[in-house]
Amino acid sequence: MLCALLSGPVCAQGLSLWQFYQQAQQGDMRYAESRATYAEAKTLGAAARSAFLPKVTLDANTTYNELTNHFLGGLPGFAFPSGTFDFNSNGYGLMVTQALFDVRAIDAYEAAGSTVRAARYRAELAHTELILAVARAYFGLLLAQSELHLAHAEQRALEIEMRSARHSFHLGTASITDTNEASARYDVVTAQALKAENAVRIARNRMMRMTNQPVQNLWRVNLADLPKPPPVNTLADALARARHDSLTLAVARAQARAAGAQARAAVAAHFPRIEAVASYDYARAGNSIYGFGNVSRQKSIGIDLTWPIYQGGELEAASAKAAARARKARYTLERAQRLVRYNVHQGFLNVRSAYAQIRALETAERASRTALASERLGARIGIRSNVDVLAAQQQLYSAKRALAAAVFGYLMSRLELTAAISHLAPADLRRLNRRLLPPRGSRQPIRAGATTD
Repeated sequence: MLCALLSGPVCAQGLSLWQFYQQAQQGDMRYAESRATYAEAKTLGAAARSAFLPKVTLDANTTYNELTNHFLGGLPGFAFPSGTFDFNSNGYGLMVTQALFDVRAIDAYEAAGSTVRAARYRAELAHTELILAVARAYFGLLLAQSELHLAHAEQRALEIEMRSARHSFHLGTASITDTNEASARYDVVTAQALKAENAVRIARNRMMRMTNQPVQNLWRVNLADLPKPPPVNTLADALARARHDSLTLAVARAQARAAGAQARAAVAAHFPRIEAVASYDYARAGNSIYGFGNVSRQKSIGIDLTWPIYQGGELEAASAKAAARARKARYTLERAQRLVRYNVHQGFLNVRSAYAQIRALETAERASRTALASERLGARIGIRSNVDVLAAQQQLYSAKRALAAAVFGYLMSRLELTAAISHLAPADLRRLNRRLLPPRGSRQPIRAGATTD
């Protein structure tokens, strides 16, 4: 019975959790942004590595010249040419530099590597967040459909009770209070149904925003195949695993290492830099003010030393800023460690309590069903009033709503616990998808507000 309630409106061809995840991978813009950010960060490694590789620069030029020259005076017996000359001058040069000693480049390379690792962990964390968002949106729509189905089912049951109360009132076997009570409860449930219809539309739009595609009818939860909670003695193991495998901690550690390396690089900016330099230059001019051209070739090789002795306080300020950033990264790491411990502990307790709540609510639902049957029997033989029947009926549907919410909360708690300990992978969704059942009933898509028994 409850499996049908949890499914809500279904059809023979529906959208599974795994299919929705595949659509979200292509359509979710936040996930696309995280991949683009990682692709951008990967370029930092190559940029930092370039400081250790030789740099070759080639330059060339060609110029048309028009020169007007007139000498005043001169040497006895020698006349300098005067007039207008037009000629071409050209040349090229090649320079090769190779760093020999650069402490700052070493620290900058280490910082770039840690930054790239942090970006990779953030991309993996974004993937985990995508999986959580997919499951949250999928189960959110299933729960909203379940709420709507229960509201309509309660409406129909109240209609029957309302007609029965009116009939009994006309026969003189019941008071007007029973009729008014049934009518009031019907109005309340009608308002709940309208609210549930809006919740279904909102949940459906949330899924559409992630995929930019229309949402089909969803698969339903198989209550007979709910995963078991982890045993009690694994909490310590979960905390130990989180210290090594948590993506949140991995990001914070990589950022702290990058900030530390950047602080060391800022200090190393005060150190000298030594590089080898070799160059070759060729120049040719077709003419000059003296009336004749020239060709020159120059080759050079040497070692350059650059030592920033004083830069107006710029290096000191950069060093202080980098040191402050490194301290901030260490505090961020400590905060992340506390947060991960809290999330794992809370997630572990949530999973166990949610599973226990499901079993308790299943018992409560069966007890409420039995109580309703007893109240209806008592009303038929005259020892119970219609108000008692309505109260028992309300208790039954409250138990059904609570059970549906507990089931979806339990499934989400398991995913959140896995995400807090390490990360979520597509295999986690595949395993969960195998526990769902394809929809049954009509093959035609059903509107968000429509319900079936």
